Amino acid sequence: MDQYSRDQVLLISGAFHYWEKSIAEFVSQFPERPDHILINRTPVCDAAPAFFTVQDNGSYAVPCVVRNLDEIVSAFSAAGYALIDRWKALELRMRMPLFPGLNVPYYSGFYFSTQKQTIQSSCTPEVLL
Repeated sequence: MDQYSRDQVLLISGAFHYWEKSIAEFVSQFPERPDHILINRTPVCDAAPAFFTVQDNGSYAVPCVVRNLDEIVSAFSAAGYALIDRWKALELRMRMPLFPGLNVPYYSGFYFSTQKQTIQSSCTPEVLL
């Protein structure tokens, strides 16, 4: 068993945009800091600073935060993480009928790690760095 890594992996899928506090507070809440953080299916904006909105899916409405891409990467970097990969979750989007300039055409995913590395894969995914 000693041959296996004891890295901590945190997977957050479809829920990170409900965390209203800062990314620094998010990372610091864990007694043992995860070595790898995978965030999938979260709305991100490129052009505007982070903002709060109401996510209305017809049968429910909940508050959420749409974070700015650069702010996410900077905050995780300040917490000691490097962005390893980023991808689009094309199946999800967020429309802002009253503020069309803030529409999120697709959700995003991120892989952050405390270990600077590159992913070796047999397929070549589109990386959006």
